[in-house]
Amino acid sequence: MIINPVVSYGSGRLGVSPAQVKTRRALAHACTVPKPRGRSATIDMGLQKCEARILDPAFALMSNPIHLLSCAIWDSWLPRSWIYRTWSSAFAFPETGSWRAVVDPLTAAAMSCARLGWSSVKPGTLRSHDGQIVCLTELCPKTVQVLAKRAVQKRLLRDMVDGDASLAGFGPDKVPWLLPLQKLVRCKYEDEWDACDVGFLRAVVAGAMPSSQKLYEQGVINNHTCQICGTLHAGVSHRLYDCPKRETWRRQYGLPDIIWHTAAAEPSNPFWNRALMPDPTGDLSVP
Repeated sequence: MIINPVVSYGSGRLGVSPAQVKTRRALAHACTVPKPRGRSATIDMGLQKCEARILDPAFALMSNPIHLLSCAIWDSWLPRSWIYRTWSSAFAFPETGSWRAVVDPLTAAAMSCARLGWSSVKPGTLRSHDGQIVCLTELCPKTVQVLAKRAVQKRLLRDMVDGDASLAGFGPDKVPWLLPLQKLVRCKYEDEWDACDVGFLRAVVAGAMPSSQKLYEQGVINNHTCQICGTLHAGVSHRLYDCPKRETWRRQYGLPDIIWHTAAAEPSNPFWNRALMPDPTGDLSVP
């Protein structure tokens, strides 16, 4: 996207504060979907034909300072002793300082590391969010950049879960599993799977499916009762699985009754309402 080089220009030198990341992501989100209000930017930019790291400027904004620090050490832009001399004070900075006090690329890299859950082991060596040791004199800058962007992906998903009450059931340190959905969105169109289906799936996962409860909370309608059967507090689960007036519509899909009954009995389960489940690969150890 043309907008991403613009919003990420210079971010590797002094970093970007969380407020600036949010503002610039909103610009990119508005360029990705026509009506972004009430939708998850992480989902909308993650379920596209191209990779999320290309569309979402947060990947560059949050990883560029770490990447440039790796380049500076790997290619000896400065004598390494100069960088190591101020290393300890820079990485002690995130515990007491804020983005307003970032004054150089090293403190920007330190703040970026802290935001991604990375920490300093010793001058020239970092520990990633999953415990992997990242030695900047042994790993090339490209590898460090890939690791940093993986950390950005997990941070964005974690922030999405923390800020969305419908995903509260995921539990601590759990993030949504997007890989199956990404494969589904990017597969070749067929007679029973086209752009309309992809758009609907993306809207459901992004939390954009309208329900009486959601429209009432957004001020679009005056009450939260189901517009068809009159049930109070009619959310997405009621609309999909529990509304008696939509029984004929549900039957046309030919799914077993156990699925409808289970979904109706678990109205807060994001698997039924958002097609999201915790990523099982998060429980696997780092090779």
